[in-house]
Amino acid sequence: MLAPIIKMSTGLINRILKYLGFGENNQKSSLIETSSEKQFINPTTNTINNENPTWIETGYGDQFENPTSKTINKLLTDLPDMDDEHGVFWIGDENENTIEIHKNGKLFYELSNPNLKGDFQMDSSVGLSELFIAFNDSDIEKVREILRKITGANKT
Repeated sequence: MLAPIIKMSTGLINRILKYLGFGENNQKSSLIETSSEKQFINPTTNTINNENPTWIETGYGDQFENPTSKTINKLLTDLPDMDDEHGVFWIGDENENTIEIHKNGKLFYELSNPNLKGDFQMDSSVGLSELFIAFNDSDIEKVREILRKITGANKT
């Protein structure tokens, strides 16, 4: 049972680190939105990647590939009503960066390149939607800023 969680955590960590600017050549991908989908432009090759590499998995085992902000907001809204055993979800990426949020407000994050890992107890859900959406949109600087704000830490 721990193997999928460890794999998810490693993937989310790598993604968050990449978003935080620790990816290849410290280059960030640009995000443009069209009416039908999000497209990521690789700044090195200047090519469009039509796949959003993020995923979400819930404590119930539901999985969402390329989640939208609507999906993220729905999960955050439903989280307090979930039972204790299943009241958790993870958002991650192909680079093994992860953020995990529990019904009780406990949030864990793990990023790679370099390793950045932490957890804290949330007093409220303020900033969570913004954090998950920034992560999903690969906006690393915004993820760092939000983590600093909600954790009160300067190490992100």
